[in-house]
Amino acid sequence: MKKIILIILFFSPLFLFSQTNGVQFENAENQLKNKEYKACLESYIKEFKKETGSGQNYYDASICAAKNNNINLSFNYLEKAIKSKHIYLNSIVTNKDLEILHTDKRWLSILKKIKKAYKEFTQTPLTQEQQKELIDYVNQSIAAVYFDKEKGNDLQKILLNTDFGNLPPKVIVKKIKKKLVSEANDIHFHVGVQKLSLKTELEKTPLEKVNHNGGFSEVRFLKGNIGYIKWDRCIADEIAYSKLVAALIFLKDCDALIFDITNNPGGNGAISGFIFTHLFKSKKHQTLLQKKCKGETEWRTSEVPFNYTNGPKFYDTPVYIMTSKNTGSAAEYFAFTLQELKRGKVIGQTTAGAGNPVLKILFGNYFAYVPNCEIRTKDGKSIEAKGVVPDIEMEDEYTIDDVLKVIKK
Repeated sequence: MKKIILIILFFSPLFLFSQTNGVQFENAENQLKNKEYKACLESYIKEFKKETGSGQNYYDASICAAKNNNINLSFNYLEKAIKSKHIYLNSIVTNKDLEILHTDKRWLSILKKIKKAYKEFTQTPLTQEQQKELIDYVNQSIAAVYFDKEKGNDLQKILLNTDFGNLPPKVIVKKIKKKLVSEANDIHFHVGVQKLSLKTELEKTPLEKVNHNGGFSEVRFLKGNIGYIKWDRCIADEIAYSKLVAALIFLKDCDALIFDITNNPGGNGAISGFIFTHLFKSKKHQTLLQKKCKGETEWRTSEVPFNYTNGPKFYDTPVYIMTSKNTGSAAEYFAFTLQELKRGKVIGQTTAGAGNPVLKILFGNYFAYVPNCEIRTKDGKSIEAKGVVPDIEMEDEYTIDDVLKVIKK
């Protein structure tokens, strides 16, 4: 059961598209979907006697066997799936239905084979058939989620008519990405090879786990009673909200406030709406941006409105935003909103210009980011492929001290 998994960013749900591998295995696939594990194992055993299955067939069969506690048969099917070189290798490690195999001494051998198969996959040039399959998946993703149907159709035709050469996967996907970005003038397009992870989250050591602290890495007072917040990731959850409020409480008596988003690539833009409740007395920031997504005919308000907070207010406090070329997506809109509404000054460098929300799409050992919405102001102003131009431009590698000198002027 080949799968294209769409992970939708910016609060959207998860969708799952699947393709069957022939009528002969359809019955077994449907039984697996319905969690009829005994029946699906019997069906796969029956079909494998008739003909050789695909890598995905053997992978699915290994799940059915594992759920029936037939460990030997599950390992047997899993090895055949890996040998096929047409299986999403990471899913073998992360699939909870196969956890029963992890305590068996043969599991270590499986991990070694996965590692070897991944190395061979990344180093071996794609055949024309494999390249076509990759392009088909990318085109299906564009057709399913790209917000501009007409341009999406053009992009699909361009990919189909482009020969990307007899090259390894990592080189091919870079060429596909470059083509999509240039033709669509949208830098959020991305196609890549998924990294191999041989450890589940539970198996990772404390040093391997990352604590993002709600996206905030530093809060302190600078010279001149200026508050400083280093904001490295846009995260919107209760932890992030509480961390932000705690930071603002600490800085509540500052004479000016700096948000350093020079290394913030974006994320969930709802956190910006929450921050704005502390910076704007009015609600005009809630209606500045409008959004239209795939399948929609009308523009709607882009920002998630927050009308409550237990944090201190900074309505009259001067605000400065530090940016760089690495400032992207939701972080850019934070700077853009403050700049457009004359509530803050942007200091630094023009941002990345990654303005449109995207879907992360998984297919096989690949992934892609495809824009599913368009965001702009009511008068048509967009930051896509343009970025946010700073009010005060700074040189590369500028420092906080450089910013302080500008502010004091």
